[in-house]
Amino acid sequence: MSNSLNVLCAICSEYFSSCAIIYCTTKCGHVFHQQCLTRWLSHSDSCPQCRRKCHRHMVHRVYLNFSEPLPADDLESEAVKSFDWFPFDNNMTAEKISKFGLKLDDDEDGDAIYAAHVYLNNDLLPAFYVPKKKGVYCAWNCQSHFLEDEIELLDVSNDSEVEYKWVAAANGEIPEHALAFGYSDTGESLYCGRALVEGRIRYGKLHPSHSCCYVPFERFEKNNNIYEVLVRVPKKENST
Repeated sequence: MSNSLNVLCAICSEYFSSCAIIYCTTKCGHVFHQQCLTRWLSHSDSCPQCRRKCHRHMVHRVYLNFSEPLPADDLESEAVKSFDWFPFDNNMTAEKISKFGLKLDDDEDGDAIYAAHVYLNNDLLPAFYVPKKKGVYCAWNCQSHFLEDEIELLDVSNDSEVEYKWVAAANGEIPEHALAFGYSDTGESLYCGRALVEGRIRYGKLHPSHSCCYVPFERFEKNNNIYEVLVRVPKKENST
């Protein structure tokens, strides 16, 4: 008789092991690996299995009791090379962030800024994090916002098989390989964009249905329908 529960994570299609950290969606009850679900909800607002509405705050950990170690626990699996989203910790130093974060640029004060996203109301917004200020800037609802909580930084330390670069686009166009950074309250995917605003390249969000890129500037949300989008291109494909 097998000790395995034969229960799969619907995202990665791997069986749950006795040491797995498992999370459950509150409304529909589907279960997933914590890392798989966290990554999924960083760019979607629905359950990966049934597509029912689901936000990051609508999940919780579940605990399973295994009678003994499962055979699958003894098998070593190769780590998947990919990006991840690292929850912001106020104790993070600029040096630590530089080792895993994706640096976008230096701001007007000469401070480094990094790719991030932030939860605001029911939106998950592309943003840029400033280590010196320990917060992010984002554009939302016609205003510029500086936020210090509910932040996740893009972790590219294990993403060596791709290249991150900027691709020019306009009028809501989404380039191939564009990396979804979040979503609006309607479920539309949002992307990391940059555009020329007030004489300088500034970073914000591409909102495709609005046909423009929004960036935070002083107290306001500025926009431009000509912009560049951050894409994640496999190096093998990029070399052909």
